[in-house]
Amino acid sequence: MRLALIAYVFFRNLSQFTNSGNNTEAYGVILVLLLVLAYLKFTETDRWGWLALAGLACGVLFWFKGNFLIFGAIIGIMLLVHGWRKKGRLALLVLVYIAPIILVSLAWFWYFAAQGTFDDFWLASFGFSAKYASSAWAGKVSANILLIATTAALLVPALVFFLVYLRDAKRQWREPSYQLIGWMFLSGLVLIGAVGSFYAYYLLITMPFTVLVIVYGVLRISSFGRVLRVILVAGLVATLLANYAISTKQLLNTFTGSAHQDAIDKQEAADYVRDHTAPEDRIVAYDYGATFYILADRRAASRFISASVLLLDYRDHYGLGFNDEFIAGIEKNHVKYVLLSGDNRELYATNTQINDYLAEHFAPAKQFGNVEVLERVD
Repeated sequence: MRLALIAYVFFRNLSQFTNSGNNTEAYGVILVLLLVLAYLKFTETDRWGWLALAGLACGVLFWFKGNFLIFGAIIGIMLLVHGWRKKGRLALLVLVYIAPIILVSLAWFWYFAAQGTFDDFWLASFGFSAKYASSAWAGKVSANILLIATTAALLVPALVFFLVYLRDAKRQWREPSYQLIGWMFLSGLVLIGAVGSFYAYYLLITMPFTVLVIVYGVLRISSFGRVLRVILVAGLVATLLANYAISTKQLLNTFTGSAHQDAIDKQEAADYVRDHTAPEDRIVAYDYGATFYILADRRAASRFISASVLLLDYRDHYGLGFNDEFIAGIEKNHVKYVLLSGDNRELYATNTQINDYLAEHFAPAKQFGNVEVLERVD
């Protein structure tokens, strides 16, 4: 267990898995662990309260990201596999498990309906994600080959040691923890495949199970021939070095190189906007994420803090009208300044509706390296 914990801490803190500090995987992994722990406590004690807690964890997890429900489904399958002989008891256990999931869902339905934003809630939870997946699988979201290579640096050795893990299936198949680790690991693979965009941080949600599979496999190769053991150990060492090497890019970018300079440029641009606006003024950062808003200490004029969402809707013909809403927010809030970042500027310029609007109503005011500040001219 100590070896597994050390390995988890190592992989968990590599930048390729944690560089998106605001992603749902970072929080979701806590709920997945609670889900698994509560279910295992139920199998040990037969106390239904633990099963209800597992259901509660699943209910909250589901609304973090809809496809996370696959982890809760594994618990449902486990209940069926181990309880199908006693159908009456099984029905009660399923009810205890799904009741908190239903209650959490109803609470969210009521809340957003009361706010008059139920349609937006549903779109954000499911509608947009479904369209996004189609764009991702079409190769329109990111350079999938590069992302797959980064993700494969951990996933390939994990799959190799999963084969070692499966060698004990006949002996361990009745053990709930053994079953859960294996099924949760496979669920993570299905989850990544279903999204179609292979960002390394998607592995974060199943990192505990991936590490356990690897460590379990390492501890079980003693019965293998010497040559095969050497190959497996050498491959694992190469994996550790490769993953660490990938992560150092983020470390180096913090202190040197283009990323370091970009951070300076963005801070100077944000300072300029903050000095030329009042605290109640709204601004627009036509870029990815909320970095500018935090640095400038100014609120966004629109709920769309990422230009990528606008681009996907426009370019891939989702038909959601996000551009029109974005422009309406600029007009309503009398936005004076718009910030453009050079990192993704060429890409976002392909959203010609927004690009033409900005060209018509704004003009360059100040340049900070790769970052440009536009000022309203009408």
